[in-house]
Amino acid sequence: MQSYQNGKWANKIISFQEEDGGWGCFHTLSMISNTSYTTEQALRRLEILGFSICDECIKRAVDYMNECLTGKNDIPDRKEKGCDWNVFRDLILATWIRRFTHNNIAANKIAAMWSNIITLAFANGSYSHKAYIEGYQTAFGNKPHGGRLSDFVSFYQVSLLQGELGEQTESLMLDYILNRKEGIYYTYEGCIAKLPKSFQSKNASRYLGAIELLCGYKKAAPKLQFVAEWLNTQRFDNNVWDMGYDAKDGVYFPLSDRWDNKLRIADCSYRIEKILKYLQD
Repeated sequence: MQSYQNGKWANKIISFQEEDGGWGCFHTLSMISNTSYTTEQALRRLEILGFSICDECIKRAVDYMNECLTGKNDIPDRKEKGCDWNVFRDLILATWIRRFTHNNIAANKIAAMWSNIITLAFANGSYSHKAYIEGYQTAFGNKPHGGRLSDFVSFYQVSLLQGELGEQTESLMLDYILNRKEGIYYTYEGCIAKLPKSFQSKNASRYLGAIELLCGYKKAAPKLQFVAEWLNTQRFDNNVWDMGYDAKDGVYFPLSDRWDNKLRIADCSYRIEKILKYLQD
């Protein structure tokens, strides 16, 4: 299997990891930092490059996030006034811990709370925003404050809820997300049921980011067969894919040290083959 863990992108990110296991600011570069990465950005990129909880840099980061989630430490970001900051902080910490391990008590507790909220929101067979608000209020003691929490369809909740929902709730939630015209906040801003107009584009790469996120759900594969069909139509005769030069964004691509034609095609093919393996198994 292709490995990108010893490439220049990974080495650069790891070189900036601080002694506590983080990369300075966690969610946003709102303060002076020694790096252009936030901890979130570093973890997202390292995960895409193939790092897991088995790697020392990830173990250190998870230990750091656990300390922040359990109150032994705190992320250095400024408290944002436009949302329920404590709820949002715990949400993003629990999400990133669970991106790498489901064996963390504090993160799993947060996931269970959000699972209860979403289960209530879909209890009557379709999404009820009123029930979502009521569930949120029961869990956190107040109605959601701030746009990012007034709706659950963001990278954080969608990631956090993987493996937490009952089959019926999961299926209903996936249908709701797929047809939501705004897409998934922090991932892809467009209706996922509608394929991108251009395959060779940064937008299509972000679209695949949303598909990769949904692939964390057991019920997703049959609902995403239209994506598998689309990807197969984009395949070259020699069974490779090329998303084009403009797909490079420093997040999903590049994976290899260079973005020349040969390595770009290798990177694109590696990514798409992983998606198809899930969708076609």
